[in-house]
This record gives sequence, C-alpha cells and structure tokens, in this order.
Amino acid sequence: MLPSVGGWGATVGVVAWLGWISAGALVAVLWIAAAPRWAARAAAALAPLALLGLWWWA
Repeated sequence: MLPSVGGWGATVGVVAWLGWISAGALVAVLWIAAAPRWAARAAAALAPLALLGLWWWA
C-alpha cells in the first residue's frame, strides 16, 4: 500500500491499492475455477512469500 499512497497521495493511492487487490482476487478465482489442483499447489508454494510480504510492509 505504501508505494501506491506515496506515489499518488492518500485518496487515489488507497483506491489504486484496493483496485490491485480486486484484480488479484479475480485472477485467483479464475485460476481456482480453471485448474483447482494447480491453484492449490501454487497457493501452498507462494504462501511463505505472501507472509513475508505482509511482515515486510506491516
């Protein structure tokens, strides 16, 4: 969230950040519907990276 807010200001940055989250959620739903086993493996493999990102930006 910080790069979005830093680049565009508080109002537009938060809206841009929420837009990226929404786009990511749509892609995740499409992957789960198209290839559930592959999506589950990818989620399990990328979970540590996601947790590291949450810790880094918190």
